[in-house]
Amino acid sequence: MSSLSLWESVAAYQVISERGSEAEVVAPGEEFPLALFLGANYSAFLFTTQRFIFLKQTQPLARAMAGHRIINFTGRAADFTLAEILSQAKIKTEFPITAVDYIDAGRIYRAGAVKVYTGGRKYELTVGQKQAEIAPQVEMVREQLGIPKSAAGVVMNRELRSWTLFSLLTGATSLMLSFVFPGMLDPIWGLILVMVSAGILCFAEPAMFIILGVVMVWAALMNLLGFSSSPLRNDYFQIAPLFQLYWAKVLFTKYQKYEHLYESGSANLVAGAAGGGLWRRRRGRVLCQLAFLLPRLGRFSASLAEWAPMSVLSLVIAGIEVLLLLSLCEALLLQLPQQVIGLISHGHMHLAIIGVAVGIAALCSRRSSRWAALLGVAINTLMAVTIISLLMTGVVGR
Repeated sequence: MSSLSLWESVAAYQVISERGSEAEVVAPGEEFPLALFLGANYSAFLFTTQRFIFLKQTQPLARAMAGHRIINFTGRAADFTLAEILSQAKIKTEFPITAVDYIDAGRIYRAGAVKVYTGGRKYELTVGQKQAEIAPQVEMVREQLGIPKSAAGVVMNRELRSWTLFSLLTGATSLMLSFVFPGMLDPIWGLILVMVSAGILCFAEPAMFIILGVVMVWAALMNLLGFSSSPLRNDYFQIAPLFQLYWAKVLFTKYQKYEHLYESGSANLVAGAAGGGLWRRRRGRVLCQLAFLLPRLGRFSASLAEWAPMSVLSLVIAGIEVLLLLSLCEALLLQLPQQVIGLISHGHMHLAIIGVAVGIAALCSRRSSRWAALLGVAINTLMAVTIISLLMTGVVGR
C-alpha cells in the first residue's frame, strides 16, 4: 500500500472515530494494531494485541500521518493490515506483550513521552504533544492489554538488585584480597557480605534496603573504631566512613520511598520476581518441617510457617550468637591462640550486627511476627554490645 493510501486510511479512521463507531470484533488469536506513537528522530512505538514494537526509520509513516503523532486503532474497522503498517518502517526491537512490565505517560520538559519498561530496560519515546494528550491513549493501551501503570515495584527491584550486586562485589573482592594480601582486609567480613547479598537476591522486598543500610553504617563504624583491618583508614581514605554513612542514609530513604508497596500488597509480586511462588511454597514447607524437628516447638509449627523468614532468621542468628559467646569464653579459658580467638570474636561481632539488621528489617516488613522480630533484635543487640565491650576493654584482642 502506498503512503497516500495509508494516509487516506488514517483520514477515514478520523472520520469514523468522530462518529463514535464501534470497534470491529476480531477473531481470537488474531494480531492487529492498537495504537501508534510517532516520536522524535523518526522512531515510533507500535502496540498490537500481541507485541510491543519499537520502530525506526518511520519517515513514510510520518509523511502519511501528516503531522499526527498518535493514532488509536481500536475504534474503527481495520482497513489496512499490520503488515502494511510495518512495511512503512523497520523494526528496531520487539517484545511480546507478556514481557512488558509497565507503560505510562511521562513528561520531558514541556513535551510528553511514552515510557515502557520491558526486558530489563526502559524505553522512552518523546512525542510532540503534551502529556495530557498522550495519557488517555496510553491508558487505553494499558487497559486493553492489562499492563500495570505503576513502575514502583519494578524500579524497586532494579535498584535493590544494583545495590545488592555492589555489596556482593565488595564482599567477594574483600574475601579474595584477604588471601592475596593477608592482614589487609577482613576475610570474615567479606564472607558475611557475600552471604547477606545472596540472601537479599532471594528475598527482594523494600525491607532489604534496611539490611543494606545497617550493613553500611556498621562498615563506617568499623573503619572509625578500628575493629577491622581496612585500607580506608589510611591517608586520604579517612573520609571514606563519611561516604558510607551518606550511602546508608540513601538506602534508608529508598525504603521510605517503596514502603507503600506493603500497603498496596505489591510486595508479594516484587518478591515473586526474585524467587517465584514455587520458592516461597518450598520455604514455607521447610520452616514447617524445621518447627517439628526442633524440640518443644512442634506446637508452634503452624505459626512458625506463617512468620516472615526474616523473623525466624533473626531468632536463628540470635541462637548462634549465644553459642558463639560460649565458644569464645571457652577459648579464653583454654588460652587458645590469639588468631583463633580473633576469628571467633570478629565472626561473632559481624553476625550479631547482621542479626540486628535482619530483625529491624522484619519489623519494617509489616508481614512478620512482631514479638519474634523484637526478641531477635534484643538478643542480637545484647550480643553485639557484649563483644564490642570485650574488644574495647582489651579482653579480646582486635
